[in-house]
Amino acid sequence: MPRAQREWGQVAITQKSSSPCTVRLDRLRFSAEPRRRTKASTIKGFVVAQDFRVKPQGKLPTYSRVRKLRSRTTSSSVVVQYKAQQPWLRPCAVTVIGDDTLGITPEELERIAEQFCNCKLSLVELALDFDPSTGVDRDDVLHHWLFGKARRRADRGGPGSLRFGSRSSPKIVRCYAKSEIGNFRVELEIHGALLRGMGITDIPNLYLVASKVSPKHVRVVGVRWKTLAAHLNRRFGSKGSAMLDETRRRRDELSLRDALRFLSEQGVPNPHRFLKPLRLNDEIKVALRRWSKKFYTLVGELPTK
Repeated sequence: MPRAQREWGQVAITQKSSSPCTVRLDRLRFSAEPRRRTKASTIKGFVVAQDFRVKPQGKLPTYSRVRKLRSRTTSSSVVVQYKAQQPWLRPCAVTVIGDDTLGITPEELERIAEQFCNCKLSLVELALDFDPSTGVDRDDVLHHWLFGKARRRADRGGPGSLRFGSRSSPKIVRCYAKSEIGNFRVELEIHGALLRGMGITDIPNLYLVASKVSPKHVRVVGVRWKTLAAHLNRRFGSKGSAMLDETRRRRDELSLRDALRFLSEQGVPNPHRFLKPLRLNDEIKVALRRWSKKFYTLVGELPTK
């Protein structure tokens, strides 16, 4: 049995004509060496849109040239940075951006990865798209979703959107309505340090991301308000009611994580014990497992060298 299935647990995949949650590979970045010793490899199914010299940015220049390719059949694109300007840089840095509807398909990724060797992942972005029937929206994310230790950035995201984490964080989560497909999207951008912590550095191991994401980094919960109210009243007496109201306010206006942090600061040990998992977690696990199986069968056999 593949390791991803051993780690996954017993979550059954139900046969439905349409799924309330769909997982797509939205973006991928890796460093590599081109198999052909040329300035940048061509990729089957893609055409070169641009190839240009880059002006140095920042204190140290990185790559002097960029080649942009676009798919012949979808809106997917590939950006290849090459001609490294520093000795510690890999010969190429490759970013793959998926189609809005399909994401990065296993077939596309296989064709791209075949042109490179010694690929090392530095960013994986999964998009979890939710049908309107699920009720997942901005308020639902604020009230019920936890993304590990990632904190909400109130100064990022824009109107109607949410953002958790920063560029220096192990991950960034963006939540917004995706008008192109009529769904609400939760994007999980996983950075290199977290990928290495998961033991996922090569493209053939990409499918393992799904088994690592839920529930540690994406979790949907409800608050046991009656149990929490009884605890606060018993421990803090007349102050308990005011603390409960402040907890609700922080959850509604800031995020559930902010509300839990408030309880911890007030001396409530392990406030997570007042949470209960919601059924949407099962739908997310099923969608992640479907995605994982696709990439295991088509990308899992790619050579690592």
